[in-house]
Amino acid sequence: MKNLIYILLALSPFYMQAQRSSVGVSGGYTSNGFGAMVEYNHFWKEKNSINSSVYYSLASIDQGTETLDYNNITLNVGYYRRLINFEDGRFTNEIGGGGVIGYEILNDGKEELDTGAVIEGESQVIYGAYIGTNFNYFISDFFTVSLVANQFYHVNSDLGNYATYVGLGIKYYVF
Repeated sequence: MKNLIYILLALSPFYMQAQRSSVGVSGGYTSNGFGAMVEYNHFWKEKNSINSSVYYSLASIDQGTETLDYNNITLNVGYYRRLINFEDGRFTNEIGGGGVIGYEILNDGKEELDTGAVIEGESQVIYGAYIGTNFNYFISDFFTVSLVANQFYHVNSDLGNYATYVGLGIKYYVF
């Protein structure tokens, strides 16, 4: 039994790089509020992955003397490439980008603010692109602590084209 444990410990760096998929959840800062993301990665050739994620934000923006609450719910699909993979396999970094489609909800769908001010924009479907990076630190063979950073570009948003998300989370790797 003792020899089996030594063999497994010796092979663990190779074992960690054999994962084929990961599922993760993170939460953190988004432009003017809080965001959360659930993501799925499918890896092939050890360095490439298809990333799909769902992003949700609770945020607000100042419009003159008024504050407008809004939410973004988007589906993001893209390609990531591993840039850094230290020899012991504990730390990795990926960078990538892709497309975004989702829905932007202004003031919970109401046309007026509580003060009676009329909102000029409207809740609508949004689309665009994103770039992002993930920093992962393996805490076991199956789990990593992840730092996720994405910059979204929404082509048709009434609130502004750019939104930033930086979150801390955990990923589970599946074979």
